[in-house]
Amino acid sequence: MSIIYRRPIVSFCIMFITGILTAYLSNSVLVTVSMFILLLVCLYVFAKNKGKGFFVPVGMLGFFLLGSLEFLIIDNVQLRSFAEYEGTEVAIRGCIVSEADIKDSKATYIVKAVGIRQGYRGEFKPIKGKLLLTTLLGDEVTILDYGRQLIFEGQLTQPQGVRNPRGFDYRRYLAQKGVGASMFAYPYTIEAFDGRSGFSLIRAGMNIRDRIVHVIDSSLPHQQAGLLNGMLIGYREGLSDEVQEAFSNAGLTHIMAVSGANVAFLILPLTFLFKLLKIGKRISKLLIIAFLILFVFVTGFEPSVLRAVVMATVLLLSEVLYKKPDTYAAIAFSCLLLLVISPCMLFNIGFQLSYAATLGIVMLYKNIANIITCRLIPGKVAKVIAATLSAQLGVLPITLIHFNRLSIISIVPNILVAPMLEVITILGMLMAVLGQLSLSLSTLIGYLNNIFLSAVLYITKWSSGVPFASITTVTPSLIMAAAYYVVIWFLFWYKPIKGISLKLQHGAVVLAFTAVFSLAGSLQPACMDVVFLDVGQGDCAFIRTYSGKTVLIDGGGSTNSKNISKIGERAVIPFLLDSGVGSLDVVIATHPHSDHIQGLGDVITRLNAKMLIIPAIEGDAGFEELLCSARSKNIPVSRCCEGDKIRLDEKTVMQILNPPINWPDDEESFNNSSLVIKLCYGQTSFLFTGDVEVQMEERMVKGILGADIAQADASLPSDVSLLNADVLKIAHHGSASSSGKAFLDAVDPQVAVISVGRNNFGHPSKEVLSSLEESDVECFRTDECGAVIVRSDGSSIKIRRTVRGK
Repeated sequence: MSIIYRRPIVSFCIMFITGILTAYLSNSVLVTVSMFILLLVCLYVFAKNKGKGFFVPVGMLGFFLLGSLEFLIIDNVQLRSFAEYEGTEVAIRGCIVSEADIKDSKATYIVKAVGIRQGYRGEFKPIKGKLLLTTLLGDEVTILDYGRQLIFEGQLTQPQGVRNPRGFDYRRYLAQKGVGASMFAYPYTIEAFDGRSGFSLIRAGMNIRDRIVHVIDSSLPHQQAGLLNGMLIGYREGLSDEVQEAFSNAGLTHIMAVSGANVAFLILPLTFLFKLLKIGKRISKLLIIAFLILFVFVTGFEPSVLRAVVMATVLLLSEVLYKKPDTYAAIAFSCLLLLVISPCMLFNIGFQLSYAATLGIVMLYKNIANIITCRLIPGKVAKVIAATLSAQLGVLPITLIHFNRLSIISIVPNILVAPMLEVITILGMLMAVLGQLSLSLSTLIGYLNNIFLSAVLYITKWSSGVPFASITTVTPSLIMAAAYYVVIWFLFWYKPIKGISLKLQHGAVVLAFTAVFSLAGSLQPACMDVVFLDVGQGDCAFIRTYSGKTVLIDGGGSTNSKNISKIGERAVIPFLLDSGVGSLDVVIATHPHSDHIQGLGDVITRLNAKMLIIPAIEGDAGFEELLCSARSKNIPVSRCCEGDKIRLDEKTVMQILNPPINWPDDEESFNNSSLVIKLCYGQTSFLFTGDVEVQMEERMVKGILGADIAQADASLPSDVSLLNADVLKIAHHGSASSSGKAFLDAVDPQVAVISVGRNNFGHPSKEVLSSLEESDVECFRTDECGAVIVRSDGSSIKIRRTVRGK
């Protein structure tokens, strides 16, 4: 433990991060203080026994407390300054502190608010905080620039947090930018003034960036210009989604982002230039630091650039002060500085990837290079491979956690493009500088640079087109990620430094620990989980049986089939992968409305599915695209109707109660063609109703299905009606055309779940909510609760909501 005294700044940084994580996970001052006291006792005992003084332990405790309290203050005070105005019509006075983010016909700005007013008259009350302003664009609408003062009106909303288990936290994402609320305002409600405010260096950086983009766009073909802008200043607007996905599949995403390599490529020519001008070393290093600071403003404060610039500044200042530079101390100082400025940056993906890659290279590069260097691999090639491997080993768990994608062939394209990156960057810098004087000069250099840029694009597209160039993976657990880093750290850093030889007993210990953890996981009680996902105004439910069988019923989507919602890509697939599901045993499409099946197309395209079930109706109307996707993946399709049953395992069975045989496929009857499924596990049961309406509900209640169906399977309880269920998924998002009183009485549920989002249809209807209340049924709505998780042990159920109650 004496290591904490060797580099105190590293210890302080680790404790600051620990403080942030403690506050984030507990969101409690009491837990944070308890953790502080525990650490106080431990460090006091350690310092007293070691006799090395209390400065470092006290500093560690101070940074732990600073990290946790700063995070709690920002999380509970600054970001909630708009909480009392949630859902109300207000007017905001403030100034724009970001560039316009333009997508399709909308523009989004970050606004620093200084005043707020409820209603359309009255005085503005002082307020501090940032909010996200979204407005429409048009022929007569001017894009607002940085620093513009304005007043606008609209309904203020607070960003949503996690809506599905382990899902995307939009609130935390905006918190990284200091944003605590959002508002949509029509252009006619926005009044912009001539006066401007803001930081002049930020405005200068934006202007320089715009001039660079203009020069590059004017000097190169579209795709090559987009790639160079991304490499120079992190501006990716010129790259299509397809090209960016190709870079991701090839494992070359890092070259489109500004990083430490760009900072190094900037320092080298500046050093050479100042040497030619015979400027002293100390002065030249100070000038380089000034250029690096300006570079931060030009690139828009990207976390990777901030990390690289702060590190470079520390190392350059060390040389100016004649101090021996320490890479680990520089990394820790840069990390600590950025987190003190914004603790929420710890959760920024770019921040995590930047530091993981840097630590990977710093700690692993030398030993990996020594291992792979041989006669068959020349030294320079070995260095490129070692740099790529060490960086990728550093970021692998983070990449899998956030993107669920692993590039198999990334080593090959990285080796091919690595020699060109420095040339492209330096030529690009010359184009950006000389282009300010003459576009002809920039275009002339662009002819040469275009050759290298085109080669990189060709290698990228070729690599991404290789079969299985990248694979989709499930999300590793945090325990697995931690174990991975321990193993990598030991094998490629600690073991070579200490000269440790691995023996048979070391492998036995690892196997023993693995067996213990596996056994502990298998001893958990057998339960079935049913998750009603929050997919907005749509339906989606996931089932995992006690034996591990997985079922997905519907996948959400847009209520307008002409609009592509991408809900499968954004919500359903991430949930499945985060839940450790890379393959589904059964995928069920209850009926062919887009708000139920649009997301399923993405699911069966990206993931493996063993069977697709659709209702046995006449024809394929509405299912054409889904069936085409299933055929392309060779997924067998089964058509089910009343009386069919699907046995998932020994204790779990699904009984199909609707539609009737040979039900027509005309669009007007799609709702009533919905598969109605009763899921039974032990003595507990669930009823999934799709979008069936009162007509079919009455048909089922009257027993048209036949009493013999109820006894068709021995696993179905014999002392209750076929429709009776503990949990009812309310049909058609709570529409008044469904969930009749007779049907609710026949089902007699303990719990009802309504899958619903923001809509203009009046869902859920007051009539349905009143009926549930009169029947004393506990109701959960996904628009209020987020995903609803129901766990059954076969005899009882437990319910948990994702969003905490207000």
